[in-house]
Amino acid sequence: MQKKKSDSNDDMFSTFLVKEKELEYVEKNHAQAAIIKMSEDFKEREANATFKTKIKDFFQDCKDSRTMRKLKKEAEHKMSLLTEDEKCDKEIDHKGYKHGEFKTHIFFEQKYTERNIIADCGGIHFPVIEYEVYMRVEFVPAEIWTQQHFHKTFDNYEEAESYYNNLRTEYKDKSAKYILDYLTKKIDKHCDELNKRIASFNCKD
Repeated sequence: MQKKKSDSNDDMFSTFLVKEKELEYVEKNHAQAAIIKMSEDFKEREANATFKTKIKDFFQDCKDSRTMRKLKKEAEHKMSLLTEDEKCDKEIDHKGYKHGEFKTHIFFEQKYTERNIIADCGGIHFPVIEYEVYMRVEFVPAEIWTQQHFHKTFDNYEEAESYYNNLRTEYKDKSAKYILDYLTKKIDKHCDELNKRIASFNCKD
């Protein structure tokens, strides 16, 4: 009986891992289609540009460039006030909740990274401290984990902490089956939306 239950859990978890791969594939296709669409739109805009729109774009680029330089300067100043220890990547908190053969892990981490912003006027990158919160489900007998889900990134520590505590409260007593079923529906909906957008990108007027 125990063996049959374990096989059932293994099948359920393996099915979800396949679903994650499907999501990864669709997101990759969507990113490629979006880049191609953006390139086509840029070329069309350039081809149809008038003297008036070029002047307007020039002043808008100048404005955007000033805003981006200010943003970068402020971020670099903020980072300069931190010690090397404060700029280290670290796990702030991690809670695990065991439900039979599964374990739900909720992470709260700090990351020292670079943010990249790209606009028509160019691009900038600057250092930032970000706080990441996410959940992973582990199938304990096989020591296999899902990818990150419910993942959010914050600039503000208090907002990240609040989201982390909300995830803990909401999912600490939820079974793995409930979580994986919920995530499967969420992935299916997201993939449908992305596939519709891909189709619209490829649709020729």
